[in-house]
Amino acid sequence: GCLVCLGQDDISDAYYPYGRNSMLEVAFLASHLLWMTTAAEMETLYDMITTKA
Repeated sequence: GCLVCLGQDDISDAYYPYGRNSMLEVAFLASHLLWMTTAAEMETLYDMITTKA
């Protein structure tokens, strides 16, 4: 299999002026978009922006 991670490459640019280079914010948004709200799923989200990225 392959690892899947989260990221953000638009930081205060013309395409997405709201980017703040905050991986915790990316995980926060992903938790809502992907309905990952249990404790185990939140751990997975944290892994997706740190050790498993």
